[in-house]
Amino acid sequence: MKLSVPYFGTKRMNAKSAARALDAFPRTAIAQTPWAEFPYKPETTFTLAYGDDAFYIRYNVREKELLALYQYPNQPVCKDSCVEFFVSPDGKSYYNIEFNCIGACYIAVGPDRAHRRMIHPKLVATADVFSTLGKKPFEQRTGDFTWELTAVIPYAIMANPAGAPSRGKTFTANFYKCSDEMTTPHYLTWNNVGTIEPDYHQPEYFGEIEFF
Repeated sequence: MKLSVPYFGTKRMNAKSAARALDAFPRTAIAQTPWAEFPYKPETTFTLAYGDDAFYIRYNVREKELLALYQYPNQPVCKDSCVEFFVSPDGKSYYNIEFNCIGACYIAVGPDRAHRRMIHPKLVATADVFSTLGKKPFEQRTGDFTWELTAVIPYAIMANPAGAPSRGKTFTANFYKCSDEMTTPHYLTWNNVGTIEPDYHQPEYFGEIEFF
């Protein structure tokens, strides 16, 4: 798949303000369920834009369960109700940027699953995140829930020699919705992943994101 990523302007915006401003851009569905044993598909969309010094991303989710046990940088948020953005600026290494539904963030970098380096928690904490569910952890809830998460991710977190996004550049990326430890585990993708078992660390299955 290919995604066109719009320019968001020169002035840094906080996450709460960006959440509304991103309404100007279309939403893209995270709707692939590559693994038949995990058919549950929460309604999930994302909107991605870029500025001079940060990515802006918003997720909109509707699902039947919620879980948010983690609240600090670089905790295993993929076990909770989680949304993820994996991005490679240079085709050699990629960043996995993960948020649970209350905005706790995990970021690491490396060429594959086996060779990851976590970004320092103080640097991870410079990402500004706003969730409509607040920031307080909670045990699993069951019902009919809608929530929204917006993140402003400074390029300084991703000190990559390929440089920041700019008009005409193309990166590769994938976008995910998952939970490892809810009653109904699920693994959704934007671009399809052709592995036998769930594995998001597959840069060969990333799609293209082009900045304009």
